[in-house]
Amino acid sequence: MANAIYSKFKEALLNKEVDLNSDTLLVALVASEHYTPNTATDDALADIGEVGATSGALQNPTITDGVFNADDITISAVTYAHVIDYVVVYDDTHANKILVAIFDTATGLTITTNGSDIKIIWGASIFNI
Repeated sequence: MANAIYSKFKEALLNKEVDLNSDTLLVALVASEHYTPNTATDDALADIGEVGATSGALQNPTITDGVFNADDITISAVTYAHVIDYVVVYDDTHANKILVAIFDTATGLTITTNGSDIKIIWGASIFNI
């Protein structure tokens, strides 16, 4: 698999059901043994079998020329008995917690947790639409 934006999120975005500037977006750390991604059909956090840890809300989101970005984020003191293979962004504003994007190709992935903080550095963007 490669980094991807979930199709159902794109649909929700085009239908004006989500707002990247004002909705609460969070990050989930996920192990591949608990989740086999299907970016065409998965649409809710419940589609992920087990989440290893979650972040606080992404801060200072920006949208410029089709590029979505926000401040880097730290998830504190992560202890999880499984190796983290995926970083998943999801929209916590909605009842079903809409899946936004999944990353499995990034510097530092996979992650074996040991109680330390995990810092996610987005670089120039989180994703482009």
